[in-house]
Amino acid sequence: MKRRSYLAGVAALAASLALTACTDGGTEDSSEPLSGAGKTLVVQGSAYFLPVFKEVGAQLQQQLPGLQIRYDELTGEQETSTNLQVVTSDAAPDVADIPTNLPPYRTLLKAKQLIPLDDVWAADDLENGYGKDLANSLKASDGHPYVVSYSRTLYGVVWYNKAIFSKLNISVPADHQIATMADLLTITNALRAGGFQPLAAGGASNYHLTWILDSLLPTSATTDQLNNFVNNFDAKVPITVDYTDKSFTAVLDRLKEMYDNKVFQDGTLGMDSPTTNALFASGKAGMLMGHDLSPTGAKKTSKTDLDLDFLFLPPINPGAKTLPVNYAGNTLAIPKQAKNPAIAKEFLKLLMNKENQAKAIKWSGGAAPAIDLPTSLLTEGKPANEMSLLSYGAANGTRDGWASIVPAKLGTTDPYIEKLFTGAMSSAEIGKALNGIRDELRSSS
Repeated sequence: MKRRSYLAGVAALAASLALTACTDGGTEDSSEPLSGAGKTLVVQGSAYFLPVFKEVGAQLQQQLPGLQIRYDELTGEQETSTNLQVVTSDAAPDVADIPTNLPPYRTLLKAKQLIPLDDVWAADDLENGYGKDLANSLKASDGHPYVVSYSRTLYGVVWYNKAIFSKLNISVPADHQIATMADLLTITNALRAGGFQPLAAGGASNYHLTWILDSLLPTSATTDQLNNFVNNFDAKVPITVDYTDKSFTAVLDRLKEMYDNKVFQDGTLGMDSPTTNALFASGKAGMLMGHDLSPTGAKKTSKTDLDLDFLFLPPINPGAKTLPVNYAGNTLAIPKQAKNPAIAKEFLKLLMNKENQAKAIKWSGGAAPAIDLPTSLLTEGKPANEMSLLSYGAANGTRDGWASIVPAKLGTTDPYIEKLFTGAMSSAEIGKALNGIRDELRSSS
């Protein structure tokens, strides 16, 4: 679907929803004990996470005999487009796949078409499980949560091929931290001199370059500045930082410095993510810009056994620590049109309890839990490379990704960064453009 026609459809649907915003939806009598007899719970999800949902659904069916569950698989395109119509129709699911950084979420919030989930959050202590900053970012401007984030993706990670580093006698930085740009350039030049491409990043992926921005922004901005960047697209939040401020433009300048110094592989702007991953998996690149499941993907593609470990790019401010970045936009909601909202809440409570969050690592094939868990629970189901990263995040902390929280219209910065690399835009001009998008979002919030 073309962007213009999609946005026009969203606007028309939002207008129609405003007329029905007072409709509560749902058919259950909250005064009656929950019963599964004769009922069918409809749960949406991506192919990657449906195995987790099915395990949780089986537990719910044991609690509510007679309950049937239908699982509807969604593609990324459906999440962005047609699912908005489905969620607001008479055929709405009970548990809806509504990523918070995609347009349908904002449209549904504005039209009051989602059910508050305060009781679900309270049941599993999600306020503390998520941590203060992430919890606040997941709540709507009225202070209530309308979604649960059920799985994090740790991204902004540089995976490196240990055999290549050893062959070229490249020193591995302590504590996984590349301390300075000079250190990064030393690694880059050694790889190129040895006949290997350095950091493989999909410049045409529309997200790899933003991943780098997301990983470095917390090393440039203070906690207060970062929180304002994350939230000031909402008109209720006062603007205390602009995208033209040094705290943001310094990260763009670092990206340009990396590009100019050939830190990325040759032809990076013409390569998408699958091409980049294949380059790394084939042993032609020493490093890969990736996430927590990148080693699993690389090993499936590679014809040889890969021994990998991870690094983090040098911080903007000396002495700062670059940490794994969370994508927290894997979120579920209960539509006002849901026929079984009370049962849907029980499903979400089961999904978000600590034991099932830990088990989901194995059920999904390695996804990170959405909440902070005791290390004692993080012992099963994740391959060694990914487990090492997860343990590092648990011990040292993680950051919530700016681009994973703000609306996609604001957080999709790869097209701007590509222009930065080619000299078509400066970091100040990009900041000005992002300020304009932020102000547009504020005017419509």
